[in-house]
Amino acid sequence: FEFALAGFDESGIDLQFQGDYMVLSAKAPVSDEKPDDIRYFKRRLKLKDVADQKYFVPADKFDREQVKALFKNGLLKVTVPSLENVETKEGIKINIVQEDAK
Repeated sequence: FEFALAGFDESGIDLQFQGDYMVLSAKAPVSDEKPDDIRYFKRRLKLKDVADQKYFVPADKFDREQVKALFKNGLLKVTVPSLENVETKEGIKINIVQEDAK
């Protein structure tokens, strides 16, 4: 997963697993600057909090203990490796029978 979080601080980013989901939230940094005292040549975008965003990462298919997250230059890269022995459930074959036309 890659998340563009330019302008956010690493300390304001929360990433955790809840059930079969990876949940991302981020708090926008609070600036102590007074807007009346500042003149802008170019106006900066206002940062808003990122509410809980859920991404499906089933526990039976991914190794949550080996997750790596790197935050650099406003980009959060999260690597969730898959389990080596993914259990696949065998299906039951259903035979299709043609009805005789009379």
